[in-house]
Amino acid sequence: MLNIFGAKKVIGIDLGSKNLKIVEVSKYKDTFVLDNYIIIEIQAENRLGSILETSQIFVETLGRLIGDSIKGFKSKEVIFVSPILYSFSTYFSLPHMPLNTLKNAVRYESKKYLPLEETEFYIEYRNLEYRSLIEGESERWFIFFTALPLNFIEKLQRASKIAKLKYVGVDIEYFSHESFFKNSKNIVLLVNIGYSYSYFAIIWEGKVLLAQKMKFNLKEVVRSLANILNVNIEEAENFFINKGFKILPEEEDLKILFNSLIESLVGEINRVVGFLKENFDKKIDKIYFTGGIALADNFLDFLASKLQNIPIFIFNPSDFILIGEGIQNKEKLPVLSTAIGSCLNFLLR
Repeated sequence: MLNIFGAKKVIGIDLGSKNLKIVEVSKYKDTFVLDNYIIIEIQAENRLGSILETSQIFVETLGRLIGDSIKGFKSKEVIFVSPILYSFSTYFSLPHMPLNTLKNAVRYESKKYLPLEETEFYIEYRNLEYRSLIEGESERWFIFFTALPLNFIEKLQRASKIAKLKYVGVDIEYFSHESFFKNSKNIVLLVNIGYSYSYFAIIWEGKVLLAQKMKFNLKEVVRSLANILNVNIEEAENFFINKGFKILPEEEDLKILFNSLIESLVGEINRVVGFLKENFDKKIDKIYFTGGIALADNFLDFLASKLQNIPIFIFNPSDFILIGEGIQNKEKLPVLSTAIGSCLNFLLR
């Protein structure tokens, strides 16, 4: 029923540090459907990240891995999600000016921050018109600026050819969830907690206002567990996968550890909330968590008592798009939101 003739399809690939997430999304009129997905565990930690240094190895390994994994996919077009680790980002403020001159002003200002010439990068930014809270100041532009090295994009293009796919674009990860909120008037804080790194993105009326890497990540949770349990990393990881944040009354050491870890996460979130209030006199309406943390049992319950003033949710793509009838293991959908979101970004262009 959902395999509609004439639908436009695209494959989205999220280059994670621990898993490669590949999805296929189709669009028919105003309807979006997740048709296929596959999650490929990368055996050696940071394997893809480490081979990025050797261009030819990266291209061939990634291309063959993708090509071997999409046998049941119908689309031949692919969009990649570039991990934030391979992009540069910053933010700054500019005097108010007409939109037709803002682009040149942003590029001129960004030269102060870029490590190389701007011609070496794919550049993307978001602009917000606002009035400074400093008395007497006029309207200004707030700019969130990102840049991705062109040589990284060239690797993705060559890998696409090896996989016999047509490269149609790359999404810098910070922007991957914008399309989910394109019709929302809320100010949403998206917190993506992955294995090796995490980040937050403030999304205001469907556009990223600000996004940054965070200190909290699942690797640190696993390392802390390994120390307290006196086991190796693999055993600690399996322990966390099976247990999540479910703590028995007698597990006082675990309670102390998890409270400490979660309080550090809450501290980072509170700083984001404070930034928005102090600079724009705005508040966060909702917080969505996605990434590997979304699969941890009891996470929201454990966090709820520490974030009482803002509604918190696990981000699930099924709340925003249709899920194909053949999709199995729907509990995995939250970890696919980055790849799915980038497909939506492409299909809505």
